[in-house]
Amino acid sequence: MKKLFFIILCLPMICNANTFSAWVEMGPNNSAIARVITSEKNCPNIQLDKTSQPMELRAAAITKYPVTSCEMILPRQLKSASILGQKLVLPKLEPQRIVIIGDTGCRIKLGSAQACNDPKEWPFAKIAPQAAKYHPDLVIHLGDYHYRLSACPIWNKGCRNSPYGYNWLVWNADFFTPAAPLLKAAPWVMVRGNHEDCQRAYEGWDRFLDPFTYSPVCKKYSPLYTVMIGDVTLYVMDASSAADIITLPEQTAQFKQYFTQIEQSAANNVWLTTHKPIWNALFPAQQGTLVSAIADNIPDNLNLIIAGHIHQFESLNFKNRPAQLIVGNSGTSLNKWHDSATPKDLVINGQKVITPLIFSRFGFMTLETQNDQWVAQVRDVDGKVMANCLQHEKQFVCIT
Repeated sequence: MKKLFFIILCLPMICNANTFSAWVEMGPNNSAIARVITSEKNCPNIQLDKTSQPMELRAAAITKYPVTSCEMILPRQLKSASILGQKLVLPKLEPQRIVIIGDTGCRIKLGSAQACNDPKEWPFAKIAPQAAKYHPDLVIHLGDYHYRLSACPIWNKGCRNSPYGYNWLVWNADFFTPAAPLLKAAPWVMVRGNHEDCQRAYEGWDRFLDPFTYSPVCKKYSPLYTVMIGDVTLYVMDASSAADIITLPEQTAQFKQYFTQIEQSAANNVWLTTHKPIWNALFPAQQGTLVSAIADNIPDNLNLIIAGHIHQFESLNFKNRPAQLIVGNSGTSLNKWHDSATPKDLVINGQKVITPLIFSRFGFMTLETQNDQWVAQVRDVDGKVMANCLQHEKQFVCIT
């Protein structure tokens, strides 16, 4: 029985039995980082154009994580790269097609148990290959990769035999196995979610996905970093620890510093990715740390905020704020919101929302450039378009 389970676990992975997963992710200063997770003690070689060299050890195997994490910062003028025969997709100077997903893990926590074994109830394994068919140049994950915190109740068939806790088995089941087709399709931007904060799954985050240097000591805050998307400067902000419903002075000071850094940059067209949204329709009066930090400090060059955390889709436009998209509907059990209940006079933190679009259906978002503008499609688990969106300056209007 153990042998059968191992075979099933490895089917979606890289064909070479010694490697579990390989991908490229974007890091600080628009760097591209090759990553590998392998069951071998030593890191494999990476083929860079016509030369081959060993990858660098990121984190050695331990009991809870019996796999080795390896990495290599890729040269900027690189034409091709591969690991054990798997070709890596290298970043483009001007990405034209982007996939956005968020909140993908399967929720099992005490009395709340999502049916991880049912693709209708936990559809991330269906969303990932559908998103890969879009042939993106870049994938953005908005955080919350790891969600199986408790054992599945013995009477619940929907999540029977699911691993749980903070270990490799959960990271593999929640993310690496279902994400495999999409990890191979394009470079990724990995945003840290609150489920990867210092009280939860930070160890797996640090070992596998954090774009910064590995440290066994958890980092409460990570530095801002940028990824270039043509003329768009994408800032990646670690808001994993930001308080949702209260304002903490120490946190407010930290995030004010981030917003000031964006304001003082030379970038003219900034998009900000953050796991936790600044404003949201589910809790419109919520006065959290991010609301406090940006209240009188909205950077003039900030045109779009893209967030997750709220388990639904939201498109919010304001008169005196940048547009905000929430894409938190890619797998984790959804928040309850009825499409017909989208209010016409929605006010969030003191400002009326212009043309809101809000719904709770599983799916993902695609973005692409058309005639020097960014257009987007909100898609369901099968890739069918549920809404079309068009950006104009600080507005990102979505209609069904």
